[in-house]
Amino acid sequence: MGLSLIELLIVVAILALLITGLLAIYSSAQKYITNNDVLSNIFRDSRIVISMFIKDAREAVEVMPGPVIINSRTFYTSETCVIFKMASIDANGTIIEVETNFDYIVYCLNAENLTIFERVIKGSNGISSRVDSTRTLSQNMDSVTLGYANADGEDVSSYLDAAIVILAFTLKDSGVGRTYQEFFKTSTKLRNKVKPQ
Repeated sequence: MGLSLIELLIVVAILALLITGLLAIYSSAQKYITNNDVLSNIFRDSRIVISMFIKDAREAVEVMPGPVIINSRTFYTSETCVIFKMASIDANGTIIEVETNFDYIVYCLNAENLTIFERVIKGSNGISSRVDSTRTLSQNMDSVTLGYANADGEDVSSYLDAAIVILAFTLKDSGVGRTYQEFFKTSTKLRNKVKPQ
């Protein structure tokens, strides 16, 4: 006995429903995985930005108003850019003559693409082990704001008086059918800030 045409059509319809269900589950799982990757990347970028920023701010001698020229780019400290004046270091990480030799580390948005947040280094040529370089910390920056305060937490009128630097930023990226936007904020004291006499 063979299958009748009606029985065959019923089997095909049931298989079509099963395949459609499996494809829906697969599509949903792919969307979930992709969206989790996007969110994971946002948090990874935030950890990189915050950890490097805090490390450099703590080692800074002071916040410089600018200008600082690095690789034909001119930087000024502002609400979206900070220039840290750093003591030059040798290959072992030992500070070299803190009174005369300085490096500069800049955190800023890229002027050509405002979603890119960069760390730019200007080393004392031939003296410091820090070399001129630019590193992209995040390509998903939606906004960034820097604040400056004295040791008591009060706003300062001159960047040179800053003893605390506050970094607030928002990272934004698109997943499948959804845009993720996360806000982060940190502040840190300049440990090596020379106190006025």
